[in-house]
Amino acid sequence: MSDITTLRGTELLRELSLTFGPSGCEDPVADLIEKIVSPLADEVIRDRAGSVIALLRGTGEGSSVRRMMFSAHMDEVGFMVSSVEDDGTLKMAPLSARDPKILAGQYVTVGDGRRQVNGCVGMVPVHLSEGKEMPAYRELYVDVGASSREEAEKVVKKGDFGTFRSDFVRFGQNGRMLKGKAIDDRLGCTVLIDTLRTLAESGERLPYDTYFAFTCREELGISGAACAANLIRPSHAVVFEATAVADVDGTPETQRVAEQGRGGAVSLADRGTVYDRDFARFIIDTAEKNSIPCQVKKFVSGGNDSSKIQRAAEGARVAAISAPARYIHTASNVIREDDFLSIERLAEALLRALTCAARKECKRMKNTIIELSRIISPPGGEDGVREYVIKKTGGAEHEIDLMGNLTVRLPGNADGEGARIMISASMDEPVFIVNDADGKGRVRFALLGDLDLGSASGAAAEFGNGVRGSVVPLDREKKDDVLSYCADIGAASKEDALAKAPTGTCLRPAGEVSDSTENFVSAPSAAAKTGVAVLLSVYEKLKNEKRKNDVYLVFTVQGKVGARGAGPAAARIKPDRAVSVESISAGGDTGRVAGRGPIVLALGERFVPDPDVTGELKRAAAEAGIPCSAVADKKTGPTDASAIQRTGAGAPSGVIAVPAKYRGSPSETVYLSDAEGAAETVARFCLD
Repeated sequence: MSDITTLRGTELLRELSLTFGPSGCEDPVADLIEKIVSPLADEVIRDRAGSVIALLRGTGEGSSVRRMMFSAHMDEVGFMVSSVEDDGTLKMAPLSARDPKILAGQYVTVGDGRRQVNGCVGMVPVHLSEGKEMPAYRELYVDVGASSREEAEKVVKKGDFGTFRSDFVRFGQNGRMLKGKAIDDRLGCTVLIDTLRTLAESGERLPYDTYFAFTCREELGISGAACAANLIRPSHAVVFEATAVADVDGTPETQRVAEQGRGGAVSLADRGTVYDRDFARFIIDTAEKNSIPCQVKKFVSGGNDSSKIQRAAEGARVAAISAPARYIHTASNVIREDDFLSIERLAEALLRALTCAARKECKRMKNTIIELSRIISPPGGEDGVREYVIKKTGGAEHEIDLMGNLTVRLPGNADGEGARIMISASMDEPVFIVNDADGKGRVRFALLGDLDLGSASGAAAEFGNGVRGSVVPLDREKKDDVLSYCADIGAASKEDALAKAPTGTCLRPAGEVSDSTENFVSAPSAAAKTGVAVLLSVYEKLKNEKRKNDVYLVFTVQGKVGARGAGPAAARIKPDRAVSVESISAGGDTGRVAGRGPIVLALGERFVPDPDVTGELKRAAAEAGIPCSAVADKKTGPTDASAIQRTGAGAPSGVIAVPAKYRGSPSETVYLSDAEGAAETVARFCLD
């Protein structure tokens, strides 16, 4: 026999199908699966309910998918020994939905996780039944070949488990049909193992953590998947199942579930779940693009672990892909092999499609931040950023007010009944501004905003008019005093210096753009420009979405010198609620860590965010599976939200912030997953 840890596809399905594992006694299957997946996964655990969970860690790149859960249940339909009779036969109680009429005469296995014995289900002979209908469970018994209670109890105990004993065989044209017990849902388990093996052997890392959950007790309706989902807290989940196909002659067309030979059936709704329609459509589109047979489950029937996963923890976007199976919950589940293999192909294609979408989001965010960081935009001189935003949002409604704030309006479809939501981010960045030069031709300057003078010392300097130079300390003892610095631009005299860099010219410490890894970008003003990049990502997410609310994306001026533009913009819009997107310092002694999601501000400098808005932001992040923390920090500096809150009649306002390392330095560093997480959170906030 081949080493089971190396088997794939139908051969692996065969071995899993033949393994004993009724509901409540999944240990033999769980032990086998754990043995197979342990060398493939980064981490494997057995949760307290008994499910096996294998984790393949991702790279953490920006994506709306944070934690993917692939789920399949290990257990099979079965029964429990309720008593041992004097004549050595066993009475049984059902452990799942099983029609007693299919049990009589079946060969079964009875036991626990360590020992099993074979037997046969018996009933009163037909010629003695006096025309009665098929017997109930209490009238069936299991014959294990014992002639007394004492003999039977040597091999079986009250409370032991039982299930079918059935061969796994091929039949039909070219052996295309597969028959066996427990294909519901060892088929799903096989799909998970083969997908994990393919990813592990390729060495490829997905942008998100992927959990392969082999769950217990699904057939009982208790669902170990709920416990697994509470532990994993997935943003997205796909359940791989077998579904009753109902395709035999005599079944009304309106009650047929799916067709064998047309691939996996994607569910839109069943008795327990209304599935995420966009996610289901994404799966169907992925199948079409990859020429993989796939169909929509036609009849609303049955249910699976999706209902428990969807409502676990903060909730998840769920989908189900099922193999059409005949004679489900019997000793002879029958599927077409090509349907099974199509589902395996679709599982892998789905992860790769989500990866492409995630990396596309990540690349777009990275490119946006880099392009914006190359534009010097001092307070009051935001023209370059404003032109960039107009170009990126070309098909939208634009309005520039008298201060220079740019509003991009995304109208709702509720005929004025929706809320007016204002989302803002400032376009400017902290800079130095030339105010004089000395007799040696050294440029003197003042500070607009909050720059780290220590990190600027010795750095190259770039001026708004294209002049280059370097920032030079004049008095190293006064490193926090802007008057102790100057810029050397190679001028010989005061007149020469001011000719090259006239009074009012802005400059900033220059740095190199670094994007050597896929999850962060480091550049001058990267943190300052991240809010603009987040709003542009929100625009992309919302521009084709149906929504009842009017959304105003406001790119404000003079945000880094007291949030001066946000108030007038809010006075014109009169929002019902508002959120400003900011950056916040991370690393060092802040206690905040970049790369672990956006931050919702609970308390700011002279600003108490509206608790309802803060709560809505947290819920939006949780619904998307985005890690999000809340902080109270009275040293955050002014925010657009604090100005909006106090404008006119006021508006409930909150702040979502992207953690940034080395703020105010030439190498501001932002994690793209944090920025994209903020964008996804804000987009969901706007749709509520």
